[in-house]
Amino acid sequence: MGRPRKQRPPPGPVTAADVIEFIETVCFVPEGKFVGQPLRLQDWQKDILRAIYDNPHGTRRAIISMGRKNSKTTLSACLLLAHLCGPPARNKPNSELYSAAQSRDQAAIIFTLAVKMVRLNPLLTQTVRIQETAKTLVCGELGTRYRALSAEANTAFGLSSMTSSVVSVGRGRHCMRPLRLRSARRRAHSRSSSARRRPPTATCSASLSTTP
Repeated sequence: MGRPRKQRPPPGPVTAADVIEFIETVCFVPEGKFVGQPLRLQDWQKDILRAIYDNPHGTRRAIISMGRKNSKTTLSACLLLAHLCGPPARNKPNSELYSAAQSRDQAAIIFTLAVKMVRLNPLLTQTVRIQETAKTLVCGELGTRYRALSAEANTAFGLSSMTSSVVSVGRGRHCMRPLRLRSARRRAHSRSSSARRRPPTATCSASLSTTP
């Protein structure tokens, strides 16, 4: 008999340094004067990532707000790829990610930038499958999936993710409508399923986990 295979230890917590290294190693500038060159984060962008990923209490939700023309969409696309196939994704395989916006055009902005980054790096091209029509990116190795949603269509119904990383684009509360619909749908489904499984007198609760 051969030696028993050693099980790999579970991955440790993801730090800002892990995410920064992934972005600056894997992500290339998607458009503009320096297109195709390795992306280098500015100090204030690194500070944002440290505030999110190095929070000793953990981060359940992060809201990043800044003025126009500060590359917030590019940073969002980088974070999307990190959670799709980078260190955060390896800690939470089989996750589903979404970006929400008011219109279909806005919803496609992050998707378009992420697609450009994928096609600029042969390693990402081999790892990430692009579904143009559905505005979806898939990492088959980790089972993670990203999809762009808009408030113009009820595309949220039927989605049932256990873990979500949300990037919202656009102004106004309506861009979050698809995500609220998806969460409400899932909570209602979870309550009805629990009611069928348990006696009528049993108390049940449903919760939605989000990526820390």
